[in-house]
Amino acid sequence: MNLAIKKEDMQKQMMEDRKVLQNFLNIPVIELEQLNPRVRCLHGVQTVKYRSKGGDVLDDETSLEYEYDWVGGEIVFVDNPYPRPPVGTGRVALVPDDSKDPTGNAIALPEGCLSGSISGWNLEFLASHYLENYWKIIDEEYEKVVQERCFNILCNRGKSEDEAKAKVAESAELQAKGSPSMVVNVRRITTIPQTFTRKVTPEQNFDVIENHPIFKQMQQQNEEMRKMIEKLAAKNAVVADEPEPKKEPNGKKASGKKAGEKKGLTKEQRMENFKRGREAYQAKMRKEKELTGNLAG
Repeated sequence: MNLAIKKEDMQKQMMEDRKVLQNFLNIPVIELEQLNPRVRCLHGVQTVKYRSKGGDVLDDETSLEYEYDWVGGEIVFVDNPYPRPPVGTGRVALVPDDSKDPTGNAIALPEGCLSGSISGWNLEFLASHYLENYWKIIDEEYEKVVQERCFNILCNRGKSEDEAKAKVAESAELQAKGSPSMVVNVRRITTIPQTFTRKVTPEQNFDVIENHPIFKQMQQQNEEMRKMIEKLAAKNAVVADEPEPKKEPNGKKASGKKAGEKKGLTKEQRMENFKRGREAYQAKMRKEKELTGNLAG
């Protein structure tokens, strides 16, 4: 619990320091992101100690007043309170740029500094550790200044210009790749059952149905019905093919029958036969449906 509270307090303090330094004191800050997770805190930089002397933008005076001074401090990495895609471990630190003190009184460097600069203590500190790849300087403009100072330090230590340039370029490339000790692997896990159960719908064998007595009875009834329909159809076809009777000169129909020949069916008789056949066929069909339903059950 204490660790969680400490983490939040450190983040809030970093946000407050950045707000005061940039917005009220007009002191630029250099943002570093940790690359080596073992390097959590380094001594030797200049930090700003400030305090408010009263006043509030909500008061009638609408004024704020601060006083500050440069003191020895340390670089402390904190989980980034401003979320963004990380280039390293995601932990950041803020280093104020003492070379741009708004009063014009930049912190002077000791005589004989290998970078050849006369001010900018924190930039000198960052340049002296640039080849160790502890962190990544987020602002590209500040990184160029630090690289130039690192190059001058190497040359004044006896390195050739080509060798010094190569070493600076190598560190820049390594820092651009991010933290070698912090690899984030993201993968999606889909749960798949280890075993599968196949459900088979039971089917009745057709041979059992075909050999059933009711099924055979239905087949026999269907055959009888088929013969009856063919017989009625043939009889109706014969009647339809009979020629129309010839008319007598006086307009009356000729009988068309010879003496002693049997007279054919009348229209009423044919309709009666057709009606009986249709009723018989419908009765057969109803019985067939009843039998089919019993068999399926």
